[in-house]
Amino acid sequence: MYVGARTGGLVETTNGRHDVRAGNQKDGITSVGAVASRRRQRDRLARRRDALNTRSAYWGDGVYKSTDGSKTLAVDGTARFASYLANRDHPTNPTVVWIAAMGHLGTPNAERGVYKTTDGGRTWKQVLYTGDTVGAIDLIRDPRDPNVIYAAMYECQRYPWRLADGGPGSGIYKTADGGANWAADSPTGLPGGAVGRIGIDLCRTKPDIIYAVIDNRNSRPRP
Repeated sequence: MYVGARTGGLVETTNGRHDVRAGNQKDGITSVGAVASRRRQRDRLARRRDALNTRSAYWGDGVYKSTDGSKTLAVDGTARFASYLANRDHPTNPTVVWIAAMGHLGTPNAERGVYKTTDGGRTWKQVLYTGDTVGAIDLIRDPRDPNVIYAAMYECQRYPWRLADGGPGSGIYKTADGGANWAADSPTGLPGGAVGRIGIDLCRTKPDIIYAVIDNRNSRPRP
């Protein structure tokens, strides 16, 4: 099991809880916000930079890949990836990886959104972009169809004196064709307007059931 720590780098255990050791410390990775490993191989992908969006948020310098459980290779230099999902169960292309990127937190920029690689990280393509202050903060994939992806978008910019987050740019998007086309997924019951960070997941036994944790910034109507 691998664990990425905000200030402690990458650690791993091979027996469930004992003999925890630091991984890839020689590369100086101190902030790891997401880790994914393939089921049948020892490959793993790790990224730098935490996703807390605080004034003390640590910078990022891309996605790292290991094919031997210890060595690392920088496969992309785009900074501040917020989180990513390794598409481990793709039936025909096991090198497909999706990344939810918040971009550079302190400024409007075009590096925000969802990225995809189909060659194991050698090249990346931005497949969802909705604005220069809107990043992607979470991803889930339908286990029945690797082309069905849900993305949580998060309108957020970190100023030195305050966190400007929440707005109409936050929302849930869905693609059914592997990222070629996206549509806002806004079913009845979800709040609109000023919405902040969103976390999403699906039921493993009933994937049609989607769960969303939403920071609702809308003021309640006065009684």
